[in-house]
Amino acid sequence: MKERVLAVLFVIFTINLTAQSHNYVIKGEVHPKASFDSKVFIVDLKRNVKIDSAEIKDNNYIFKGEIEKALCCNIVMRQKEFPYMNSRIPIILEAGEIIIEPDGKTILGTSLNRTLSDYQKELSEVYKSWMELGGIESTKRIDRISRRYLVENKENVAGAMILHMRVPSSATLKSDEEKQLDREVFEGLYSMAGEYARSLPSVEAAVTKFNQRDITQVGDMFIDFTIETGNIDGSKVSLSDYVGKGKYILLDFWASWCGPCKRELPIIAEVYEEFKGHNFDVVSVAVNDKREKTVEAARENNITWNQILDAQNIPGTLYSIDAIPHLILFDPDGRIVARGIRGPQIREVVAKALAIN
Repeated sequence: MKERVLAVLFVIFTINLTAQSHNYVIKGEVHPKASFDSKVFIVDLKRNVKIDSAEIKDNNYIFKGEIEKALCCNIVMRQKEFPYMNSRIPIILEAGEIIIEPDGKTILGTSLNRTLSDYQKELSEVYKSWMELGGIESTKRIDRISRRYLVENKENVAGAMILHMRVPSSATLKSDEEKQLDREVFEGLYSMAGEYARSLPSVEAAVTKFNQRDITQVGDMFIDFTIETGNIDGSKVSLSDYVGKGKYILLDFWASWCGPCKRELPIIAEVYEEFKGHNFDVVSVAVNDKREKTVEAARENNITWNQILDAQNIPGTLYSIDAIPHLILFDPDGRIVARGIRGPQIREVVAKALAIN
């Protein structure tokens, strides 16, 4: 009887121990001058879903819950002044107590998060000397640091988070050489990464973007797309209704909320008025915008040429567009003559293509 009781107690103890090993506690502190909404969330990067929430009180927040296995996550806070901008803190959700310092980069308490924190500290030293080193040398140093950490953490979630953090940004201020090096760094790390890291949506999206960019360069044939309500009257329209029909087509990706896009419109209007009788036409494609906002902005900015509305991110994905405005010139057969042209360059490229001085 005594042995049976001891056995039962041992099972209960084991169950409790196992349950405790799955518990997580995250204690975070925000900077006193920061201005965030009261709610803070944990977002699973693999599934892109919120899996926990907490309240910010007196510049502190606490998460408590259970986790079966470690996950790549972000702590997400929304800024009050800019409600469409979120502050994201990369974190590995794992069992144990995790402490997040106000800088959002110092993470203490569990082994994988200590690794992530150490990685970010090394990167911070590179960022501090970015102006002195220059973009190319800084990126090369980041590559060396990232490779070392990924090799050491290839089989755990820290390695996956490192690959996620090296997904190239869409920063338009970087030179073409810097952007190409960003890609090479990412692809080198990708070749070393494990299955979980490669399956993260951010990583998959980057791979898709690079593949699409490779087939939408100068000399490549256009890729068609269809928008069911793309015409002004709400009817269906395809890019092939304009491109590949025997005219040079200047395609302008824009949105009503995009200031730089609207500043380009007068230049596009001048080019349109000057060359529209020379086997040339313009099509503006509204992306990631609300239809009524597009129509209003088009009227206010005197867009008199062809428009495709409601395109959202369909063409952006197909043509690997990092930022708008983005202009592409197609020849009469539908091949890309130039892309990424801006400002006075628009007229120069169009005039050269039409052989008009």
